[in-house]
Amino acid sequence: GEVADYLSNLDPSKAPGPDKIPGQFLKQCSSVMGPSLCSLFSHSLQSGILPSEWKSANVASVHKKIRRNLLPTTDLYPCFPSSAKSWSDAFVIDHFFEHVQDMINKSQHGFLHGRSCVT
Repeated sequence: GEVADYLSNLDPSKAPGPDKIPGQFLKQCSSVMGPSLCSLFSHSLQSGILPSEWKSANVASVHKKIRRNLLPTTDLYPCFPSSAKSWSDAFVIDHFFEHVQDMINKSQHGFLHGRSCVT
């Protein structure tokens, strides 16, 4: 189904989140896991309650050197949510955008795929 399609598009190279479930596992088991995750997601939408595991993420501090004429160093803070949350975010964003895309002004460029916020 549709959830299995989203699972099969997960990036297997991304680090797992607090649930410790690798994206590769969900990708390979998408046809088996899809119906269960669909049921969990539907129940979550109907009840208005997200699973607590979907509300947390692993955050890492990564020290990165940049060019000398700019700031000497900078810290990056990549966030690693659970793999199950990653597919559900993509699912919600895609379906939300389907409903609002005709209402978005053509000059709006920020936060839209394929458009730069500086143009």
